[in-house]
Amino acid sequence: TGFDGKVEDVLAGLSWLSSPTPIDADRIGLLGHSEGGIIAPLAALKATTPKVSFVVLLAGTGVKGTVLLTKQMDATLRAQNVSAERLAIGNAGQKKVLDAVVAGASDEALRKIVTAHITAIAKQSGGPELSEAALKAQVDNAMLQVATPAMRDFIKSNPAPTLEKLQCPVLALGGTLDLQVPGEENVNAIRAALEKGKNPDIETHVFPGLNHLFQPAKLGTMDEWATSKLTMDTAVLEKMTTWLKQKTGLDKQP
Repeated sequence: TGFDGKVEDVLAGLSWLSSPTPIDADRIGLLGHSEGGIIAPLAALKATTPKVSFVVLLAGTGVKGTVLLTKQMDATLRAQNVSAERLAIGNAGQKKVLDAVVAGASDEALRKIVTAHITAIAKQSGGPELSEAALKAQVDNAMLQVATPAMRDFIKSNPAPTLEKLQCPVLALGGTLDLQVPGEENVNAIRAALEKGKNPDIETHVFPGLNHLFQPAKLGTMDEWATSKLTMDTAVLEKMTTWLKQKTGLDKQP
């Protein structure tokens, strides 16, 4: 499903919470991580019963999808210390794919571009030529990553206009070793959009040395995610806890 379907899922959850329950409707908010950082503001603007009282964005995006994915590819390849030639091929191939998605290319047209991209990478690596079955498997996997409704929406996304309309309290957090959603750039972009919309209650923070999952990292690459001893750094949990208590008034209760 694309973004619209995911927003509808969130709204359905909010509607369920607004049914007769002991939940305080004035203390219901949304927390979104990564792509969820796009979905949460979209849902917050559409929510009516109950209204969303606050939004927390963890490694949320503040720049266009094409810009984010271009930087993501470049940062990931550089962290892997690939050659300059491999870096150039990777970035050029991805640009063709992203441009095609933005232009509304069909799956068939996109598949041809992806096939050419994978073939070029295999040729540059100097290894044996990919078999027909191996090439098809790699192309199939790549298509699952770029041609789904959700990914097409992500590539074409621009969070700024939505963020500019958001008026509830917002906490946006990022990490300096986040290679998927670079912390400084995206948190700053989120703040800029919120400030442009004159949101009265904004807090942002970028944690040094944390990756996309807010784990302590050395490089920020995805292979570190499963080897980290922490699910999430305690400093991030403490920041969220303090902020949430303040915004919901729980810090004033005995």
